[in-house]
Amino acid sequence: MPPETPVLESNARNPRHSLRRVLANSQSRLRFAIFFGTALSLWIALFLVLPTDLPFDNDVNSYLGGAAALSAGHGYRFEQYINLPPVRVYPPGHSIWLSIFWKNGQPISRNSYRLEIANWLAAGAVLVGLACCLFISELPTWLGWTLLISFGTSVPFTQYTVWLMSDVLFTAGTCGLALFVATYDSERSDRQLAVWWFCAGLLIGTLCVLRPAALALAAGLGAFGLWNGDLRRMSRLACFVVPVSVALWFSKATTLPVDATRLHVSQLGGLLFFALRSIVIAILYGSQRWLVTVFLNVPDRLPYSDAFPHALAIGETLALILGLAVFALPIFLGMRRGPRQQKDRIALFIIGVYILVLIFWSRYDGGRLGMPIIPFVLTFLARGLPSKASRIAFLTVLAVNIPGNAWLSYKIIRSQEKESVLSLAELRQAASWINASGGPTSRVAAGRHVPLMHLYEYLGRRMLVNADPNDLSTSLDVNPAAQGNMRAEYIVASAALESPSQRYQIKRRFGHWMVMAPN
Repeated sequence: MPPETPVLESNARNPRHSLRRVLANSQSRLRFAIFFGTALSLWIALFLVLPTDLPFDNDVNSYLGGAAALSAGHGYRFEQYINLPPVRVYPPGHSIWLSIFWKNGQPISRNSYRLEIANWLAAGAVLVGLACCLFISELPTWLGWTLLISFGTSVPFTQYTVWLMSDVLFTAGTCGLALFVATYDSERSDRQLAVWWFCAGLLIGTLCVLRPAALALAAGLGAFGLWNGDLRRMSRLACFVVPVSVALWFSKATTLPVDATRLHVSQLGGLLFFALRSIVIAILYGSQRWLVTVFLNVPDRLPYSDAFPHALAIGETLALILGLAVFALPIFLGMRRGPRQQKDRIALFIIGVYILVLIFWSRYDGGRLGMPIIPFVLTFLARGLPSKASRIAFLTVLAVNIPGNAWLSYKIIRSQEKESVLSLAELRQAASWINASGGPTSRVAAGRHVPLMHLYEYLGRRMLVNADPNDLSTSLDVNPAAQGNMRAEYIVASAALESPSQRYQIKRRFGHWMVMAPN
């Protein structure tokens, strides 16, 4: 079998080579059909397992509340809270996307499925975008095809899709950025380069409205521009910086990396413990442990990098070795071979800055935060697998795992959907009991894991953000002073809570949930 000619390699000297001319080659047409057809098949398969309704909690509470408020014309606020306080933790991008599909006057169960379709569309953009990145990469078709299937059937990807997390839409955006980076040509005219940098700033600015992590992409691309000389001209620098700055101002997110790092240093007890934890996180990301989570469905036992007392756990050690052997070594070898094109240098800058930000984030979130830079890693992964034996070994590890990926993803989605029916029924019972016991004027608060939009509908009233955040293990998203510092007469919390606040006692338990009231 003759070796494949990478599509991008044949056009490295001619960035303006059109897609039509590329597809004129029969081998390229077949390659394109394989990747696009696979992405489409995975997308359709994901639609067939979408759940109808899930009890969304934590981060998704903010996304749903913001989407409902935007759809109702209230601005970017918490629809389910008294006085509709503004959302100041997460940028509005994901809520804006979900608000397009939110239907006012419809029950949360019906809106829930509409929002699943919204994230399913975003998942389709990820699959198609990754397929395009693989198409222009140096990976052989059969190897890239296996990589795409492994990603599309993995638990992290399917779970972030059905749980309406912003990671999916953000990853779709980074795939678009990777494709845009591939069009970079330093030999263009000054005006064309200025337009390119403006478009890059506009694209990254859009990503900043989705997640603050896009600042790392801006910093990486900006660092390349300064190193390469493109952004040493003030006019080009302004073309790049202005769209990003406007997007940051528009998003008005308070959880910027610098602010979050200061808070984490304080929470961890000083710089020494922060530095130790950062070393652990650097090992986990540097070993490509997160890619093992994404592609091979080996979940992290240490989601917040509390690795010191568990460092010798056999399962985690094997997963670390697997990451080193399967992903880290080829990527490292690919980087050592050096960049062949400008787009490779841009990828190096983006990967470097992005991983550096993750290391200083002080919490290891594995595949969730690493997934967006997969499109930039492909080039070096391909270059680090030069021999036929290494490619066959890599293919075998991925291919053997794919049936397990698909089965586990399907099983988890179906079990979560089945459990959610019972959980939401119990939450409705808790809300009915509060309405019957306290009447329509009693003030109600909810814990962190409670699905607020469902409870808001079941109660028929808005709630306090929280009455006692320390005892309910809740991260406050709004300032309680904006709600008059009122005390709740009832608190709905997860039944898994070990003990209520000293000022509250458990009144009733409803399976997954319990209702507390003042002593």
